[in-house]
Amino acid sequence: MTTFADRLISKMNEKRLTQSQLARRLNVTPTAVWNWENGNSTPRRKSLEKLAKVLSVEVDWLLEGVVETESAEAMDSLEDEIERLQVKIAELNGIAADRVRIQILIA
Repeated sequence: MTTFADRLISKMNEKRLTQSQLARRLNVTPTAVWNWENGNSTPRRKSLEKLAKVLSVEVDWLLEGVVETESAEAMDSLEDEIERLQVKIAELNGIAADRVRIQILIA
């Protein structure tokens, strides 16, 4: 299993960022980045959010190695189902599918 430090180093290498370059972008010291790379500490929340943005990853991925593919897949599945229902409703009513609107209310 990879650590925060492993994931950080991997993404820094991928983006070709040095400790100094990353530190400047995050407004932290190069020593802070060195500590992160060596597993001595992790960034505070504000720096962590900036770091994720600079590295084009999710905070959860940095911290846990977790990618939110399950929720993305669930959303795709839901969108597909809504589209299928729009077509079915349109067919039953003899109208074009683009004229059917489905509204979901969460109470």
